[in-house]
Amino acid sequence: MSGSDKKHRRKAVNEYALKTISYLIIMLAVTVAAVFLLIKPVTELVHRVESYVPMEVRDVQLDDSTYNPSDEKKDLIQYDYGAKIGVITSDSFGLNSSIYCGANRASMSEGVGFDKKSGLIGDNGTTVIAGYLESSFSALEYAEVGDELNITTSYGDFRYRITDIQYSRSEESSLKNSGSSALVLCAVCSEFSQHSGENLIVFADKADEEVH
Repeated sequence: MSGSDKKHRRKAVNEYALKTISYLIIMLAVTVAAVFLLIKPVTELVHRVESYVPMEVRDVQLDDSTYNPSDEKKDLIQYDYGAKIGVITSDSFGLNSSIYCGANRASMSEGVGFDKKSGLIGDNGTTVIAGYLESSFSALEYAEVGDELNITTSYGDFRYRITDIQYSRSEESSLKNSGSSALVLCAVCSEFSQHSGENLIVFADKADEEVH
């Protein structure tokens, strides 16, 4: 092959490579532009769809700054979803977990969740708090009737005594049979556990008036 042929061949290869690179750059620019153009409508669509999803199943952002226990107790207040409202503990079986407003995946992954449909902690009515048995509520497996639970909130401290413990496949039927219980703890069992498909339900009544 002559030097002239080699030169023409290198030129052809260089031109092909240049065209390929130029094409890739153009395609990248078009893709980036399309992504930027689609971000806003897609975001708006997600927000519209999310508005139809119950708060109980949304991945809300958790906020620990809302929990500020102090000597001067506040009046009962309503919290937003994701707000930290207290801490639940038991010296009897080693329970210690943050309580977030809203019993959903977000709150139950970091602590336990207060069901906003139930009575406010320390107030009239039955309070329902849910969590995962394999994480924040793992200590509930060692709870016994008569053990005490302590809940500290920004508006007061409350003590409860466990009256019944049971496994149930229907959370709703168990809660309906809670009687006069002022507190119901619902621990959701993993599908890989021996209690797959069941919930560990712990019932408790107020042990006394507000703790000072």
